[in-house]
Amino acid sequence: MASGVFRVMLRMRIKPGMTEEFEQAWFHVSDLIRHHPANRGQWLSRSAEEPGVYYVVSDWTDEPRFREFEKSDRHAEHRAKLAAFRSASSMTTMSVVHDLPRDARAHQGPPKNGGPVSGQVRVLLHITAEHSGAAAVEDAYHRTSRALRGIPGLLGNELLRSAHDPTSFAILSWWRDMDAYLAWEQDPAHRTITAPLRPMQDTSRSSSFAVYTAHAAYHDAHEGEVGHG
Repeated sequence: MASGVFRVMLRMRIKPGMTEEFEQAWFHVSDLIRHHPANRGQWLSRSAEEPGVYYVVSDWTDEPRFREFEKSDRHAEHRAKLAAFRSASSMTTMSVVHDLPRDARAHQGPPKNGGPVSGQVRVLLHITAEHSGAAAVEDAYHRTSRALRGIPGLLGNELLRSAHDPTSFAILSWWRDMDAYLAWEQDPAHRTITAPLRPMQDTSRSSSFAVYTAHAAYHDAHEGEVGHG
């Protein structure tokens, strides 16, 4: 199904020895942000490949409401609380184009009490439509997603499109745990099923592919239909 969600993804490299303090600070800041009427959920993920790297993903009703919050004194205060922990950061914004959860369980979302999302894994694949066109990217995404139905441990996936670069896409999938994802990665059918997307990978990046363990999440109890596992 199509979705109008505006998504913000913040990549942060945390200073050595400060990850535990950073996570505690993030919980405090996120607990305040989740009460903003335009916020639809937040997720903290820790990289499985880069020590000290975290991704903060937040969903908003639309871009204007997020930009309003971004320019507010409240946002400046939250940003200052996290600045002491990070050595580098970057932000990417995007709109959710399609959201295809595997089954009803994927609609349940992360725990609503702000607790850890135990064991779950997020996989992010950057795609470019620069040569093939956006319609070809969407077609390849749908063909691949239909072929992925029934893969053990796959909870769902989304096709994301950059809010500022119409040729830039990303596919975010979420898995029950690392064992389920690794079993799929080593499955001989993996390369065959994902073949339609392989020529579209964004090779202009240092890496078009990344795997993260979901470490914590907040979710708006009134927006339960948003499909995140």
